[in-house]
Amino acid sequence: CQIYNWWRPEPYNKNVGGAAGRHPFGTSVDVRFCSNADANKGFAQLCKYRQQGLLRAIGHYGSPPLHFGVGDHTANTW
Repeated sequence: CQIYNWWRPEPYNKNVGGAAGRHPFGTSVDVRFCSNADANKGFAQLCKYRQQGLLRAIGHYGSPPLHFGVGDHTANTW
């Protein structure tokens, strides 16, 4: 439904309580799906991409938003 975080400069990232990560470099994205069911489907697909080495980080908050990082140095899934 909505991409709500992509590139965000470090001062803004810090101000919103963002973890040190790749958003300041524009290589991480947060997407809010229209429903948790859609987010679960998206997470399953992103996990396949992660297994193929196409993504380094995936985050599922247990709600419609998902986080994924295409340029993260550290592999991370939650």
